[in-house]
Amino acid sequence: MSRSIRLLNLLQLLREYRYPVTAKVLAERLTISQRSVYRDIESLREQGVNIDAAAGLEFQL
Repeated sequence: MSRSIRLLNLLQLLREYRYPVTAKVLAERLTISQRSVYRDIESLREQGVNIDAAAGLEFQL
């Protein structure tokens, strides 16, 4: 899967959750590593997407 498709999939997945979700859950759903989730979250933030990080590194749009 290309990185751009992975970023779009991550964004769509974050939209599905009404509550903060952990990187572990996101990684499992996308079948990627947790480290890739952290890098992709950072890339989306750099592109202007407002992603909140809660204590324990849970993410939410």
